Amino acid sequence: MTDSITLLYSHGYFRQVVDAEAKRAEIQGRAFSVVLVELIGLEEENRGTGFPAGDAALGAAGRTLQRVAVLHGGTAARYGGDRLALALPGADLETALRLAEEVVGGLPQSLRARGGVGQWQPGDTGDDVLARARGALAGEPSRLPAGQRG
Repeated sequence: MTDSITLLYSHGYFRQVVDAEAKRAEIQGRAFSVVLVELIGLEEENRGTGFPAGDAALGAAGRTLQRVAVLHGGTAARYGGDRLALALPGADLETALRLAEEVVGGLPQSLRARGGVGQWQPGDTGDDVLARARGALAGEPSRLPAGQRG
C-alpha cells in the first residue's frame, strides 16, 4: 500500500482514492482535483551519482508532497517512476494550481519539477480526472499546467 522509497501511498491505492473521491464529488456536488508532479532529471541523477542519490531525491520530494497533503486534507502517492500525485478533495482548480506551485516550489533546490492539475467535472470518473492531470502535465493546449521551476 505504500512505496518503500517515498513512504507515500502506492499507485494502486491512489487510484482507489481518486475513484472514491470522484464518486463522492458526484454525490456531494463539490470540487475535487488531482495534482501530478514530475521530477525532471531523476534518471540522469540515478545514472550520474547512483540510485541512492536518486532515492534520496525521491524521498525529499515525497516529504514535500506529504506535507502539503497533510496541511490541505489530501492524499499523497508515488504515481510511478519520477511522478508523484496528490488527491485534493474539496479543491477547485485555482486552489489545486496554487498547491501544485507550492509542491514544486517547496522541493529541494537540487530538484527540478513540473506539475499538472486535473479538476473533476460532473460525470467524470477517477480515470477522467487523472487523464486531465496527465494532459496538463504533458502541456496539452486545452489544459492548464501548473508551472515549472527550472
